[in-house]
Amino acid sequence: MKKLFILLTFLTGFNAHAGLIDIELSTDRLLQGESLEIRLNARDFAEFDYFDLDFSFDSSIFSLDLTSLVTDLDPFGFVSSQTASGLAISFLDFSANSGDFLLAAFTLTALNPGSSSFSFEPDGNFYAPGTSSPLTDIDFSAAASAQVTAPVPEPGGSALLLLALTGLLLLRRPQRG
Repeated sequence: MKKLFILLTFLTGFNAHAGLIDIELSTDRLLQGESLEIRLNARDFAEFDYFDLDFSFDSSIFSLDLTSLVTDLDPFGFVSSQTASGLAISFLDFSANSGDFLLAAFTLTALNPGSSSFSFEPDGNFYAPGTSSPLTDIDFSAAASAQVTAPVPEPGGSALLLLALTGLLLLRRPQRG
């Protein structure tokens, strides 16, 4: 009976939340000049009131549109800025947040052909309310990639038709007879 009581105490007292952030892309292949929407979804988070993390991508291939940034969190405590390697996101709130929520969604515009990977820098931290030590059970290992290709112009249909007709006329031999 003592063991059952201790087991129940541990199960209710030590609630294990392994927070996971996943990266969702609207597409993984796009043309130069097209837009890519990225959603950073947070799942199964324990209570936190502050976080600081960096999201990296190749800024020579994509341009960030900061005006497209949205979040489920309080917008007054949400701060973001573009960095040389991507996007820095910070958040501070005096009430605790937890559960599943949209951490951030934003749009990137493809500038140049190439391939870019999207990931979180390992130095990101989430903090529980009233503590100065970061939560240790947050998974920042999510990654995704997208490829930008340059548009290839199609030859004009009428130009090809004209070329074919010219070839037929030049190859036609006059009949004598």
